[in-house]
Amino acid sequence: MTTPGSISAEKVSPTGNLYAKEEMDGIKMDGIIYQAVPQPEHPRFGNVRSAEEYGYQGEVISSSGHLKINVSSDSGRVDYVRAYLPKDETSRRTNGEISASYIVK
Repeated sequence: MTTPGSISAEKVSPTGNLYAKEEMDGIKMDGIIYQAVPQPEHPRFGNVRSAEEYGYQGEVISSSGHLKINVSSDSGRVDYVRAYLPKDETSRRTNGEISASYIVK
């Protein structure tokens, strides 16, 4: 159970190799966001096949990276911050870039 100002870690994905955000509107869990977290140290990127195997729907982005969460008195912002090794950076792939964001009120 989550109280204001807290973050619940009740549901953790066993995959750990990708970012997956799925909103559960219209079913019993109305308004719930299921967030699978990426594995920060995993150097592989560009592969999201396991998302299909685990049945993820919604927004799916490959590893690696971490979530940055900012909480204020009326909302929370979640950013997926990418991590690339220097050898893997390009003009379209930069370490520290934000690949996805959303606000929770």
